Parts: sequence; C-alpha cells; structure tokens
Amino acid sequence: MTASIAITLAVVTPALSASADDTVPPVEVESAFSCSASASVWLEDDLCAQGIHFSAPRPVHLMSQGYIDGKSDNPVGDTDYWIAAAYSPNNEVLGTVAARPANDAWQLYPLDTRESFTTGIVTHPDAGLVELRMTGGAFYAVEYDTILGLNEPALTIAATPRPMADAQPDIAAAYARSSGAGGSVLATSAGLIPVIGFSVFAALVIGAFVVFSTRGRRAARGAVRLQI
Repeated sequence: MTASIAITLAVVTPALSASADDTVPPVEVESAFSCSASASVWLEDDLCAQGIHFSAPRPVHLMSQGYIDGKSDNPVGDTDYWIAAAYSPNNEVLGTVAARPANDAWQLYPLDTRESFTTGIVTHPDAGLVELRMTGGAFYAVEYDTILGLNEPALTIAATPRPMADAQPDIAAAYARSSGAGGSVLATSAGLIPVIGFSVFAALVIGAFVVFSTRGRRAARGAVRLQI
C-alpha cells in the first residue's frame, strides 16, 4: 500500500488557479487530496478504495529574505507549495505528500516517510510551515513567536522552540555557509591590520634583499677590476 504511494508522480491539472487567501489551497490542490473529488489522482491508483486518506493541504512558505538578512523579525514569506499528511485506514500517519506548481500544472510528489518530519508537521497543526532553501532544505514550524526545526538541517539550529529573534543569526549563518559565502566573508578592518602589516614587512624584506644583492654584484665587479 505504502509502496504504491511512493511511486506516484502525477500532474494534477493542466492549469493553475490563483487564490485570494494563501492559507486556502487552490481548487486543484484540494481536489487532488480529496477522495471524494473526481480530479483526485489517488482514484487512478485505487488508493482511496484502500482507505488511504489525507489531511487538508497546508501551505509551505519560503523563509522571507528580510528575516534571513536580519531586516525583519518575520520568517514567514510567500506560499511556495502545499503539503498534506497521508493516513492509513487505521488513521496511522504514513507520511506527507507535497503538491508543487510546475509550469502550468500542479505536480504531486512521492510520499515522504521521514517519521520525525511527519510527526513534527502533524503535531503542530496551527504552525506556519517555512522552508529555508539551502543544502538539504531546512524546514521549520513557526508558532507563538518561536521557530522549531522539523528536519535534520533545521534541528541543528532549533531542536526545541527558540525565539525567532534569537534563532535569526544562526539561520543566517547556516544560509551563508550553504550559499558558499561562509568561506569568503569580507574581512573587518581589525582583520586587515595584521594582513597589511605582514605585507609591508614582506615588501621591506624583499626590497632589502634586492638592494643587498645589487650592492654585492657591484662590489664583486669592482674587485675584479682591481685584480686586473
């Protein structure tokens, strides 16, 4: 039963529809996760007849760039895609399924069976779900002015709920490292002083060596003339 979900990859509908409220799923997405709707792709695999059912789709937001840059205290950005939990006939959580826009269609992704990730989503039904696009994809639940990691990259920063303002510097640093900026941070003036000092010292040593070598060659030539 679970395997049949895992291999499902389907185009839900050939057109996207906009929603005035980004907390309300588009009609196509809602239909895809409803066994009572003729547009549900699960009817094609007869999964609905097997008793598989889904939670209401929830929006997944991109983490706002303002929060990453430290210019905003709100990490919840624009809605990017939708996610729903899949349940067995015995109401056991099987995993989550995401519906993402792809060109002019909604694409349904295979079942994600990560237990801690699924449990985190299910046990925080009122939290805002936020994804930080970085290596591994960091996924957070935002609720009551706190932020909580739901998968491995995010758990390294917020394994327990942290105040959003407190977590921001660590999230920004992780994002910078993932983006390749971690090893090329601009040096401060304090960091430049020893570099400049060493450069000046090296230049003086090289200059002295050149002068000494030049004088040595001249002296040698003079000695040769005197011997002649």
